[in-house]
Amino acid sequence: MNFLFNGGGFSNKGDEAMMLTVQHELARRFPQANFIVRASFRSRELASAHGLLVSNRPGGSVARALRLGCACLKDRDVRRASRLDWVVGEAIAEVGNVDCVLDFSGFNYSDAWGVASAKRGLAWAEYCHARGKPFICLPQAWGPFHMAGVAEATRRLCAYSTLIYARDKVSRSYLTELLGPGADNVRTAPDMAFLFAGETACAGREFLKSLGVEPGRIPVVAITPNLRVYERCPGVGVLNEYVQLLTKVARHCIDNWHANVVLIPHTFCMHETPCDDDRFVCGLVEVGVSNPRRCFTVRRHISAAMAKSIEGQVDLVIGSRFHSCVFALSSGVPAVALGWAHKYVELMALIGLESDALIHTEFSEARVMEMLDAAWERRERSREIIEHHLEKIRADVASLFDSVASIVSGRGDWSPCPAMAASLSE
Repeated sequence: MNFLFNGGGFSNKGDEAMMLTVQHELARRFPQANFIVRASFRSRELASAHGLLVSNRPGGSVARALRLGCACLKDRDVRRASRLDWVVGEAIAEVGNVDCVLDFSGFNYSDAWGVASAKRGLAWAEYCHARGKPFICLPQAWGPFHMAGVAEATRRLCAYSTLIYARDKVSRSYLTELLGPGADNVRTAPDMAFLFAGETACAGREFLKSLGVEPGRIPVVAITPNLRVYERCPGVGVLNEYVQLLTKVARHCIDNWHANVVLIPHTFCMHETPCDDDRFVCGLVEVGVSNPRRCFTVRRHISAAMAKSIEGQVDLVIGSRFHSCVFALSSGVPAVALGWAHKYVELMALIGLESDALIHTEFSEARVMEMLDAAWERRERSREIIEHHLEKIRADVASLFDSVASIVSGRGDWSPCPAMAASLSE
C-alpha cells in the first residue's frame, strides 16, 4: 500500500505535525504501508529518519527538465499532470504505483494563495480519477473563492475528490457556496494535529531551561510570530506595525504579568536557497523588547514534537502561527490567536474560546491588550474549558482516520459525487 502526501514537510512545524500524525494513524491501520513525500534536499535526511520515502530525485534544473520531458513522451498521466503543474508530473514519473493521494495542504485552496496552488491539487486529483484511485482532502481551511481561476480549479479538484474535509464552519460554507448543496462528499472535522503526540513534558522543560527559563518559578508566556502576518502589515523591520505590536505585547507580559517571554518560530527555511523565516520576525521583536533577562528566543531548528512540548509547558501561548495554538490547546494550555485568516477565529470557537482571537485587520493596541488581559485573568478557567472539549475533538479526528481507512481498504463507497461529476462533462 503506497500513500502519497500532497502537503507536509519539515520547514513549517504545523505541516510537519499534520504529516507525522497522518503517517502514525494510517500506519496503525495499514502496518505494511509506505508513505511518500516531496522533500527538499536539506530535509531528505529528516524524512528518511521518520520512515518516509522521498519522491523527488536530486539533480539540477536541466537534468530534471530532461527527465520530465522523456517521461512526458512515454506516459500520458505525466503529460496530463505536467500541463497543470510540472512538479506533479515529475512526481508521477518518479513514484510509480500509488494507491491513494492524501492532500493536507493546510490552506492552499483560497484566493489568498492563487491559482497555482489550486492547480497542483487538481493535477493530483485528475491523476487519481484517471487511475481509479482515491484522492482525499484531509482537514484544512478553504476559501474564499472570488477569483475565477481559483474557483474553477478548486471546483474541479473537489469533483474528482473521494472525500473532502473542511476543518471549520466558515471553510465548509465557502465550499458549499462553490459546489452547491449536492456536494455530499464534503465533511467537517477538526485539525489532525490535535492527535499529534509531541515530545515528553520533561523534554520541553529541559529545552526552556537551556534558554534560561524555568517553568513553575515565574509565569512563562510563549509568543509565536508569523512572517506571513509581517508581510501583510505596513512598515519594514522594527518599524513594521506587526513587529511593533508584538514588541508591546511582550513588554506588557513582562511588566504587567511579571512573566518571562519566549519567542518561538514555527517556520525554518529548508530550501537550498536561503530565505527568511519566522526567526526573522522573532529577532526584530527581541531587538524591540531589548530585555535579554526576560525575553528569550529559540534560534536553532526544532522539530514539531519539540515545539509542542515547549508550548505545553508555558502558562499562555500568544499565537500568530495556527498550529502553535493547536499545540497549546491540545496540551491543555490556554492560547490567544493573533492571526491573518478566518481559520484562527474558527479554531478558538471550536474550543469554546472564540473571544480569544483577532485577525490582523482588527489589530489595535487597545483591543489586543484588552483581549490579552482578559485571557490572562481567566486562564485557569480556560484550562477547564479546553479539557471539556478535548475528548470529543480527539474522537472526531480518530473517526476521520477510520473513514479514510475504510475507503482505502475498499469497505467504503468512494465514487465521485454524481452532481459534481456530471458538472465536469458540461
